[in-house]
Amino acid sequence: MQEESIRKTRELRVRNEIRRDEKFRDCYSDLQEGKALANRIGESLHLQEANERNKNRRVFEEWNTKVYGNIQKQIGAKVNSMDDKDVNARRCLNMQKFLDTTNAKSAVFRDIIIESEYDPLEPNRTSIKVDSSGIKDPCKQEVQKHLEEQSLLKSQSEMRLLKNSKTREILDVEHWGNGKIQATPHGYFAKLMSNEAGAYRPKNESNTFKSSLVFDHYNIPRGKAVTDREMPYGKKSI
Repeated sequence: MQEESIRKTRELRVRNEIRRDEKFRDCYSDLQEGKALANRIGESLHLQEANERNKNRRVFEEWNTKVYGNIQKQIGAKVNSMDDKDVNARRCLNMQKFLDTTNAKSAVFRDIIIESEYDPLEPNRTSIKVDSSGIKDPCKQEVQKHLEEQSLLKSQSEMRLLKNSKTREILDVEHWGNGKIQATPHGYFAKLMSNEAGAYRPKNESNTFKSSLVFDHYNIPRGKAVTDREMPYGKKSI
């Protein structure tokens, strides 16, 4: 009985060691898989950051060459063509006008300008100006693309107002299918859902082209019948 007990104890110890080894191998395998996943994610993030840096570098190089370089070249050419003595004399004249005005008046305000007496904005009119009409800023590609699209639909006067606006307008979806701009799914769907979509509506209309969705957010169906249809009572409530 003692030998049998010793044998069973040894077998139990061996089985426990085998289970511990198997558990250790499973945990170690999970740990290695987690490290491999973390390495793959790290490489993916590193590649994404590298691509983002390369993209920003290309945009900066293009901006530095086409925008800053072009403007700086025009400014340098105008500065080199100016005479130092003339610039100094003009500055002294503007300063003398300012001193004479402040000595004659108690105060000078920028928000109240009487040009017949003294115009503080006169030096700005003689400042250096550059022509930036043909410069395409790579940082404003989305806005410039929008202006190019609008130029196909609007007149020159409307385009001048659009360029001076502070916000970016969005092209109406129905304009994409009117022949001036190639049709897109948005424009096709807008024509399909409009009353004048006879030329765009297929002859054998299927249920996939039908929709009961209300696009007017201000005039929507209201009332108890609409609410009951959207949220009907349960069987027990009836």
